[in-house]
Amino acid sequence: MQRAEKLFHIEERAGGSPFVDRIWRTRSVPSKAFISVAASHWEIVIWRQAGIAHVTIRGPETRATAMPIPVDAEFFGIQFKLGAFMPDLPVPMLVDRDLTLPSRIGNTFRLGGSVWEIPDYENVEFSWGSSREKD
Repeated sequence: MQRAEKLFHIEERAGGSPFVDRIWRTRSVPSKAFISVAASHWEIVIWRQAGIAHVTIRGPETRATAMPIPVDAEFFGIQFKLGAFMPDLPVPMLVDRDLTLPSRIGNTFRLGGSVWEIPDYENVEFSWGSSREKD
């Protein structure tokens, strides 16, 4: 098992927001798992497999952990700057954990009582700041 940086071809760029550190994307590789290293940030990872989008929030990590790699999936992540938070998302409760949000029909997910459009690598700055009405 290897670290993500050694295993994946990761394309990344700086975030276009005062809250976002970087945005990255990659694809599955033929390996069962990778080593996720300790990190002080939290991030949202959007991954698509078999045409279905999934949204996972990963908290800060105090130690390295093994993370499974879904087969034939595409991933992109929004890594937030140190100190960034969402009012309805208690990041301290996510330390050393992740939370996959329930799937919704279409290209949306629910977070904090609102329905959000799932962005992609190219449009994350344009779509991330706006949610739909609460439902």
